[in-house]
Amino acid sequence: MSSQKSPPNVRRYKFDWKFLRRLWSLHPLLFPRFLSQPALLLASLLFVGVSEQVVGYFVGLISGEFYLVLENKDSQGFVDHLIYSLVLIMSMSYLVTTRMYLQKQLIVSWRKSLTSALHKLYFASIKFYQLNALGELIWRES
Repeated sequence: MSSQKSPPNVRRYKFDWKFLRRLWSLHPLLFPRFLSQPALLLASLLFVGVSEQVVGYFVGLISGEFYLVLENKDSQGFVDHLIYSLVLIMSMSYLVTTRMYLQKQLIVSWRKSLTSALHKLYFASIKFYQLNALGELIWRES
């Protein structure tokens, strides 16, 4: 049997120190200020994600508690547990939807800031663009 080796020109991506340095260099673009929109979105997303996991844990316990109520033949306990279960399931669906919405908003916010930073870098060195776009202002001032 021969051992299969990957071709020498294939790049392997790793989660290492180099990745962390590059991510840190993007930090000012992703989070311009401490209380900026992306920072608040990320904090909200973390809170909603943790809440979703907690509610998901309690949703997983619903069926076992239904077995206990049905085993005891407690009709009032059944109604109480039914209402409790409906509240948990509705809150779970709300949290999942909110998490997805916050994720998409955070992605759009980051994409906007990265795109504007790239445009600033690109157009900073192009004097023709500045003359073409601002030419009338330059000619009017003189």
